[in-house]
Amino acid sequence: MEAITKTRVMENINFYLEIGWWIQVSPFAEKDSGWICGLYKRGAKTGNWSTQYSKKFKTPSEAYAWGDIIIDAEINKEKETL
Repeated sequence: MEAITKTRVMENINFYLEIGWWIQVSPFAEKDSGWICGLYKRGAKTGNWSTQYSKKFKTPSEAYAWGDIIIDAEINKEKETL
């Protein structure tokens, strides 16, 4: 598994913003109760953000990894329809 550098993380964040996606990972309130990952997409006409997917995880790294996979699949789906 390759090391994730700060530069790579920033590149991913900037890329996702450019294409209208955002990953949010937050802890649940109760200690050791897990993390929630929300995937948001910006509306083309309004510019408003709306939740497209959400899922609970044991760790934040699992949540971000899932978010990357889902957004990648969405990007590929969009390319297929062009």
